[in-house]
Amino acid sequence: MERYKDILAQEAGRRHPIKDLGAGDHTVIEPIATQQYTGRPITLVPAVHYREEGKETKRLYMGEDFSVTYKNNTNVGMAELTIHGKGDYKGQKTIAFNIAR
Repeated sequence: MERYKDILAQEAGRRHPIKDLGAGDHTVIEPIATQQYTGRPITLVPAVHYREEGKETKRLYMGEDFSVTYKNNTNVGMAELTIHGKGDYKGQKTIAFNIAR
């Protein structure tokens, strides 16, 4: 239903306000379990949801709603994953995950 409302609004020449993934606690990235060291970069697709007060929580999709960049994601230790808003979303949010032997 939400997608249908978006399409109707776009057809009418109106667009829903862009939502900021980095603002407040609206964006939830599910925790990432410790990853096993492989010697290669670890590139995960995180489960991301957007909570808006008074509305249902919405699952966001990589490629459509966000892109991902990684930092320190090859060697043992702490790595970072950052989502960057796309389309109806802007801003970014970063979470850390561990790489262990």
